[in-house]
Amino acid sequence: MTGVLDSIGVLDRELDLFAEIAARESGAQMALIRFYDRPVGSGSFGLEASTLAAVLMREEGQVLELHDGLLSSVDAQHERRFFDDPCVSGSLHARFYARQPLVALDGSVVGTLCVFDRSTRNASSDQLLALAPIARAIMALTSAQKNSSQEQLALACASCVGLCTSGIAVFAGTDDVLDLIHPLFVNDALAHITGYSRDELLAGGLLQLVGEKTNTQKFSTMSARLRYEWLIIEVVSLYRKDGTRFTGEVRGERDRDVSGNVIHNMIIRDISLFHDAQQRLHLLSQGVDEADDFFLLATMDPENARIEYVNQSLCGNIGRQKHEIEHSSLLNLFSSENSPDLLGRIRTNIANREPVFHEVKMQRADGSTFWVDIVARLITDDDGFDHWLAVGRDSTLRRQTHEQLSELVAALDDVSESVVLYGFDEHDIPMIIYENQASYDGSFYPLSQMYSQRTAQAKLMRDGLARGFRMLRWIVRDDADARVRWIEVCARGIADTTGGTKRLLTHHRQCTPGFSESWLARLAQDLYVDSGASLETWTGNVCALCTEEQTFVVELPGSQSLWLVISWTRRLLHEDVARLRGLVRTRMEQR
Repeated sequence: MTGVLDSIGVLDRELDLFAEIAARESGAQMALIRFYDRPVGSGSFGLEASTLAAVLMREEGQVLELHDGLLSSVDAQHERRFFDDPCVSGSLHARFYARQPLVALDGSVVGTLCVFDRSTRNASSDQLLALAPIARAIMALTSAQKNSSQEQLALACASCVGLCTSGIAVFAGTDDVLDLIHPLFVNDALAHITGYSRDELLAGGLLQLVGEKTNTQKFSTMSARLRYEWLIIEVVSLYRKDGTRFTGEVRGERDRDVSGNVIHNMIIRDISLFHDAQQRLHLLSQGVDEADDFFLLATMDPENARIEYVNQSLCGNIGRQKHEIEHSSLLNLFSSENSPDLLGRIRTNIANREPVFHEVKMQRADGSTFWVDIVARLITDDDGFDHWLAVGRDSTLRRQTHEQLSELVAALDDVSESVVLYGFDEHDIPMIIYENQASYDGSFYPLSQMYSQRTAQAKLMRDGLARGFRMLRWIVRDDADARVRWIEVCARGIADTTGGTKRLLTHHRQCTPGFSESWLARLAQDLYVDSGASLETWTGNVCALCTEEQTFVVELPGSQSLWLVISWTRRLLHEDVARLRGLVRTRMEQR
């Protein structure tokens, strides 16, 4: 009697292996192999002993539905045909459920192979069809035919060849000797993964999988460990026949058949895609955790959204550790200074599954607050659960700058001088970005007029401002009342980080009848009255820009790179130009 029980125990361990294969191939969390004939044994994967015993005990005395084909359901709790199944109605609470019959040689159904999850999900047709060859392998293993253990095992493994996507190699040996180079059996999936034929693998092709230099040591180490350990799982870099490398999960299991002979199963899975995805996920997680922006993941609960993840940047700004923030309410991060209307709009967005675009005030551990721009969207995981992914950026400095800019704009509106900020369109034509109230009331834009002129002086002005030089110019404005007014115009090019001018800032004012106390203003008036010439000052060396004959440049002594540019539009004689030079020289000596 003891021998029978021992044999059943060994058989259960082998059935556990097939249950695991069924779970892996179908993508399920759990699997169960059960027979209507109790002495045959059972196999399971992913089930605790107490849960398994409760399921098997509940089956006693019940007549399960007999069938001759595969049955499956995305959510078995709502289907009448599964109401009496212990896996669905019992403590397992299976939702996704697939059941493959175990059919004997005479056509009778003697048991079932079941795979299931506690959550609803879809399974592909390939995953479901993989259960049929595994069921045939189980029946071959438990058949009552008088085959030798090796023949019986080979028959059982051969039945798994069909749709099994994991590479399987089976080895025979003793407690002391195990040859992991020459397998007893390999399936087609292993040949497909490695690129070797089944004959090459049976003849020792497995020796090449880990490379010529490390293969012997690798397999020898596994062989030695399997003498004392029942299970070994390693992730290693393996090589196909064509020399390409792939990441493989090698799973070695030590077991005994019903006759007590030592057998070993080695399952090789190509997990390159999973491994690469895991590495990318690790890099992405590291990048998110080290990003300057804030990342936050929370449950979709409008009233009490629970935080599931925060990155290190948010922790550093708030002044708390991750474990202090995660699993707490999202509302704990918001400052009480936020308006109820704002918080109400955020709750409404979440409840309506709408994106969130808001600026909110968050509170630090020390009680201080800061502003954050938040963009949040709804994301759904593979199990169908909704989450709130929020990306934020500290906007305190931008908000302070905006407030200061608003104060500056308000102050500029009280200034009597006209202040105008220009930008450029795609044709390099200046467009007004901002003007203060004085400019708007006067509606006089001398820079636009000068910039649009096709003259040498206009080109000089554009080139100089493009280099970031500052220009001061006096121009004459004849009003409708025939009075002559002098306008003092100052323009400066504002360069960006690349050195190109993207903005022009100007301000101008009307000079008083006495002009001003500046001798430059008086010089500009004298030049205009004498010869109709204009005067400009530049805070940069514009000599290289002044190529026209109707212009000359003078450096102002004792100044910080200040240049005088005198130009005229009407034709002057040589003695007129000499008189202009003399006038400038005299005014400079009197200065």
